[in-house]
Amino acid sequence: MDDAVAYDTYPHHRKWYNKLWLSERLDYRCGPAGVNVLLNEEYIVRPVMNLEGMGVGAETVEMDPHEWITIPPGHFWCEKFEGRHFSYDFEWEEDWEGPLRTPRYTKGWRQLNCWEGYRETGEEKLWRWSKWVKMNRFVELPDWFDELKDVGKINVECIDDNIIEVHLRSNPDPIDKHKELIVWWEDSSYYKKTYFNHGYEYIEAFDDAGGNLPTPRLGFLALPIIPRTRNQNEP
Repeated sequence: MDDAVAYDTYPHHRKWYNKLWLSERLDYRCGPAGVNVLLNEEYIVRPVMNLEGMGVGAETVEMDPHEWITIPPGHFWCEKFEGRHFSYDFEWEEDWEGPLRTPRYTKGWRQLNCWEGYRETGEEKLWRWSKWVKMNRFVELPDWFDELKDVGKINVECIDDNIIEVHLRSNPDPIDKHKELIVWWEDSSYYKKTYFNHGYEYIEAFDDAGGNLPTPRLGFLALPIIPRTRNQNEP
């Protein structure tokens, strides 16, 4: 299920795709286009709602309360969080009783996985990920996320422990049987054979965010959790 399908499937939860509403609910410093900032600092400017995904339209902008900076209609600004970027999947289980290290160990959301996203050093395009790595890390969800229990599975993205996005579906990437995903862009110049020799496999996963990405993602070089046997005829 992608976000567009989830949006239609759960009409009573559509507000969760509104990132401005989510940021306000989390008490972040934020505001819509047309409202100026209060502090001189860097902010993340992005669409209030983006069902195409891939971080389309997001950018870092330095804003000054004494200087009017125009941002596109339908966008909003939010304080910029410094830290690592994580993606978590959760599944609602009414009688979940997990280990004490799991934040929600009585009932509710059971965390299924955690992946950390990386960009190349100096990369300014927020959508341009270089790889995703499976991590052993846990995050706690606020109690008001229990409103989503009828969805069953959700995906939550964070900068450190600061929630920045919620999706009414699980991570669509090929994560179940892999522990590392190197993103293969249309202009990627990695030498695939080197990765094949180290147990990686190529998985097609085209995404251009509905034609909005200047450089489409073609797929992933994926490292299986269980090492695969390499075919002698493989290039």
